[in-house]
Amino acid sequence: MSGRTTATISFYCRDSRVDKNGYAPIEAAITLNGKRTFISLPRKEKPARFKRELKRRGGSELQEWCDLIRGRMYAVQTELIKQGKAITASAIRDYAKYGGVKSMRLDDLIAEFNNLLKSRSDVSKDTIQKYQFVFQDFLSYAPEELVDIKTETIQGFFSFLKGKYEASTASVKMAKIRTLMKYAFDNGKILTYPFNGVKIPRKAKSVEFLTEEEIDQIRRKKMPNERLERIKDCFIFECYTGIAYVDIKNLKKSDFKTNEEGQIYIKKKRNKTGIDFLVVLIEDALIIAKKYDFKIPVLTNQKYNSYLKELADLCNIKKPLHSHIARHTCACLLLNRGMSVEVVAKVLGHSTIKHTQHYAKLLDKTVFIEVDKVKR
Repeated sequence: MSGRTTATISFYCRDSRVDKNGYAPIEAAITLNGKRTFISLPRKEKPARFKRELKRRGGSELQEWCDLIRGRMYAVQTELIKQGKAITASAIRDYAKYGGVKSMRLDDLIAEFNNLLKSRSDVSKDTIQKYQFVFQDFLSYAPEELVDIKTETIQGFFSFLKGKYEASTASVKMAKIRTLMKYAFDNGKILTYPFNGVKIPRKAKSVEFLTEEEIDQIRRKKMPNERLERIKDCFIFECYTGIAYVDIKNLKKSDFKTNEEGQIYIKKKRNKTGIDFLVVLIEDALIIAKKYDFKIPVLTNQKYNSYLKELADLCNIKKPLHSHIARHTCACLLLNRGMSVEVVAKVLGHSTIKHTQHYAKLLDKTVFIEVDKVKR
């Protein structure tokens, strides 16, 4: 069944948009095939007078003005048909406002960009999910139309992110929005690049990790419900193995192998990099794996991190708990127990030891033990 081919044009002057003098902009609502969009017109009026004049019998100057606008909208629709353009409410509005079809909705751009990400073999599902999270924030903050996203919008959104996340996390998220807007600019979807003059500082992230005492504090804490018990077990398993959250999520029972000495281990490629990692399970990690029949319970990354905050409060842990701090913890503890950087790199699935050295944070007591060895 084909849709309508002629738009309906109606006019509004809303009380909710009045200025300090009691005037509000007159808006034209363009409705076509169930889609409606608004365009602010170059005229203001008091809402009560607008309603009165629009209904005046015998006509009024305001009615004539609205008829002229309506006629212009229909002329735009005719022009779009001549140019072979798609006839939509947004296309009519854009052509009337900008003299051409130059605007695009932000949600449509994001949908297009997401499809591009999904088509690329070098982009992981985890990366796509990270884009989704920041896009959700951006959609709730930014204007609906790309043409209305200015440098001020970008700067304001950066401030919004810094109020919600750590500075380094906010910078990483802003880099993803910059990638989106550059895609829009490079492909002619916007005429000006809103990131001009916007600097995104990249601060070095300090490595947070838990001590063995803090891990034990969590491990021994009795949980009030099954949900938090599963969260605790998943987190402790991460701390003892160093396996990234997304790789734990993809673990199968068949991934747990046994060598000739009877040691149970996991050897797989990292989802993020494709680099092999090799983890030999210590007893505490093995107990958790057996508890769940070698299928570690995981939730979505967002829910997992949310519940970890609850877990931290219960266990009186002052450090921020999130999925990646467990990987930091494993790396630091292995290095502090004397394991070589090269072996830790293999456990974590790092391509070079340069990445592993990032975690080489010695505990104070490790320094005392090593100095004591020298004295002897």
